[in-house]
Amino acid sequence: MRVISKTDAGLKRVENDDALILPEEGGDFCPLFGVADGMGTHPAGSCASSTARDQLLFRLKGKTAEEGTLREAILGINTMLYERQHFEEELQGMGTTLSVVWFGPENAVIGHVGDSRVYLLRDESLLQLSRDHSIVQELMDQGKITREEAVTHPMRHVITRAVGSERTLRPDVFNVPRRKGDIWLLCTDGISEYIPPERIREMLLGMDAEEAAEKMVEETMRCGASDNLSLIVLEEEL
Repeated sequence: MRVISKTDAGLKRVENDDALILPEEGGDFCPLFGVADGMGTHPAGSCASSTARDQLLFRLKGKTAEEGTLREAILGINTMLYERQHFEEELQGMGTTLSVVWFGPENAVIGHVGDSRVYLLRDESLLQLSRDHSIVQELMDQGKITREEAVTHPMRHVITRAVGSERTLRPDVFNVPRRKGDIWLLCTDGISEYIPPERIREMLLGMDAEEAAEKMVEETMRCGASDNLSLIVLEEEL
């Protein structure tokens, strides 16, 4: 599998509160990939996202990719972050989005909380596998706003679920069969706010994976890059 990852603070932020989740080398290699977008004033946001990254890799190391195992790990991290902020004043209000793909031999287990996204390009069709846990997604589901209106809605950055922000959490966890030639994209909203799905599809189909990743970052920067931005492109072997 080919892996390309990019992260940047963007043009308006000093700190980068995003975290890339990439496998650690070693005998108990865990084929886990993901992005986490930390929330809260510094250092709370970066603490939440980096803790989610480190704890997931630790808790899943050496284990088989299964829905129940991933759900249990996410819930455990949620409890850890929620309780920690009540003892450390500088971490109050912290939380993080979390979108991961954990690969097994035949299936990939997806875990998702918040508005970071998981896309899959298969047979020239781009599928958004994750569903945003956000105010604008709820408004679209209710038919109160259109997808076009959601792009500029004043509450477009308000999410309804985050790891660590509440005592209880309902992560979305599900299986997707793997297929040769698939291309996966995981990204924070710093990318998806500026690069619409049709443009993502165009780039992943028409460019080398490395070039497509660089182009997404370049176009995000050109559009203003008001937030941190992170992405991982995963290219399954043919």
